[in-house]
Amino acid sequence: MPDFIVSIGSIGFLGEGAHFNTPEFLGQLNYDKKISFEFHFGKKKLFIAFVQTDELTWTSLPSSTFGGFESNDKSSLDLLIQFIGLIEKYFLQNSLAKILKIHLPPTSSGYHAAELQFYSLYTQGYLIENCNLSYCLPIQGFNFNDLVSQGNLKRIKKCIREGCVFHVAGVRDLSAVYEVISLNRAFKGYPMTLSYSQLLEQVQLFPSKFKFFCYKLNDEIIASAVAIKITANTLYVLYWGDVPEYRSYSPIVSLCKNIYDYCNENKIDYLDIGTATVDKEPNFGLIDFKSDLGFSPNLKFTMQKVIKI
Repeated sequence: MPDFIVSIGSIGFLGEGAHFNTPEFLGQLNYDKKISFEFHFGKKKLFIAFVQTDELTWTSLPSSTFGGFESNDKSSLDLLIQFIGLIEKYFLQNSLAKILKIHLPPTSSGYHAAELQFYSLYTQGYLIENCNLSYCLPIQGFNFNDLVSQGNLKRIKKCIREGCVFHVAGVRDLSAVYEVISLNRAFKGYPMTLSYSQLLEQVQLFPSKFKFFCYKLNDEIIASAVAIKITANTLYVLYWGDVPEYRSYSPIVSLCKNIYDYCNENKIDYLDIGTATVDKEPNFGLIDFKSDLGFSPNLKFTMQKVIKI
């Protein structure tokens, strides 16, 4: 018989899953009420975590790139549908929620069966509350220069000709890395979603997950990036940006190429550079930019259901 396990408080998936479903990440989320659910059937295991985001709503997961289900068996469609039913039953019996909201991972091979998660939720009456375009690229077996547009290939060659150098930075460089990104976002009119102290706190909590990259000209950082390894085989670019005075070099293009090569050298299978839409609104310039880098769009759904009492 399957085992259905409910845990209250600090919880997390103990198998190999996404960073956002680990006990360490979930434990530091600043929400008063947290619940995780596990469903065991023999050696098969399913997991999902929720936090209460308002009086009526429990969400998987806010304050992260995505939540959704973890599993050690990617073909467990029948168990996943059973699991969804048991979760709803628990919330109803305990009068905890009227709305369940689930932020799914992108429909990219770098993440756990997002298509199966979407299909399972859809069959159980969940509706699409939001949909965004997320851009991810497989690493192994490809040459980055073969993927980018001709214009970007010329920009890469220009940076090489001018003597630009790629550097894998460390925590000691975080302040300089952050300063370049913050300057770039201020120039474009975008705020930083994490302050320097908040980012530093995350880096100190998860030192092995964060990676920092710089692109330099004459020993000056002209572009930088903060990335996080959010699954065993996926590196996600949390932030990147260039110094406005060097925009004619388009150093982000070369920085991206070097991060791609870094992934290849370190046996990371996917590079995720995030969304190009916000709450269904397309940023056409950003869509073109990410497409010209060779990245393919994936769908990133938020599913929601009003459950009956």
